[in-house]
Amino acid sequence: MYELNAKLYNFIYKELGAFYQQMNQDKIHNNVDNSEYENKQYLGTYFPDSYKESYIIFKDIFNFINSHNVSTKIDNLEILDFGSGTGAEVFGFLQAINDCINEQNITITIHSVEGNQSAVEIQKQIYYHFNFNHIINVKMYTIKFNNSDEIFDFINKTFKDNFFDIIMSFKSLCEFLYIDNLIYLKFLDNIQHKLKKNGLYVLVDVACEYRVKANDGFCNEYVPIIINQNIREYYKNNNHSLNIIIPFCCFLNKINCSKDKCYTKTQLYVKFIKNFNKGYIQLDNKLDIFHYNLFIKDGSINNLLHNTFSKNNNIICKCNNRYFNICYCNYNIKFTKYFCNNFFATSQFTLEKYKDYI
Repeated sequence: MYELNAKLYNFIYKELGAFYQQMNQDKIHNNVDNSEYENKQYLGTYFPDSYKESYIIFKDIFNFINSHNVSTKIDNLEILDFGSGTGAEVFGFLQAINDCINEQNITITIHSVEGNQSAVEIQKQIYYHFNFNHIINVKMYTIKFNNSDEIFDFINKTFKDNFFDIIMSFKSLCEFLYIDNLIYLKFLDNIQHKLKKNGLYVLVDVACEYRVKANDGFCNEYVPIIINQNIREYYKNNNHSLNIIIPFCCFLNKINCSKDKCYTKTQLYVKFIKNFNKGYIQLDNKLDIFHYNLFIKDGSINNLLHNTFSKNNNIICKCNNRYFNICYCNYNIKFTKYFCNNFFATSQFTLEKYKDYI
């Protein structure tokens, strides 16, 4: 993150009091009740991860669309950030759009949904100190949800159909797994109506074990496995309008996939501040591992992607091997043009891999 926006990084450490310290897993995964102190700890430790994840994801999307001469001439964007926390993912998105689409003046309206008031206040302060190339409007919805029904009741009553250009949820839906193990399926079912044609849904979540509701109580299960099971259930519904683009193995096999224990993950290196004292910054690298899916609603851009990838025999998915229950579509791609020696260890993270095939 530091090499992306040093001014922002300095602000959260110097002015907001962020600090690096690993948190208790319960506090990481269920942070709606975190205190102001804990939010500053989260800000200094985990904000850089989501910020950089979001930046790479959206810069990759924008670069891919630009490289295929898809028109991005737009006047306004409506964005829903569900479970926004301190806002890392939306600031990563805004950084990417600043870098990729700066020849036109866009009005961007962010609808930020978060249950932790302290996190919302931190997010507001960052907005005031972030340098934007575009006009930014922010609408905050501070609300705690006790169950999944309350989530979808809120979304359906608050937002019109075909309203959003982009919906994102970064490491927030997993917090509801202990009360609903179908939360991802239900989220897809509901938000597909809220996205415009060609609208994007970016799903990022943790890649670790989590307490999940089961028929006989609770069990520990890896979140990516639950997500992939939910996605397969979604595609059994003939009324689905969201098309999975990433991972490419899922794009190729979404109808025929029968793996019950499919585990997918994406990883990259993130710089974090190990020490911040009197202006002295000591940076270090850590490996960031997470789950990432990209969905696009029916429309012209989806048709472009579908026609491109489905006709390309060079795209090989090792998941077709009957002995594998893990996504092995790995290519160890380096993106030195973005981040010096940082690299992304899985091809499923990026559309850039496939530009050379077209």
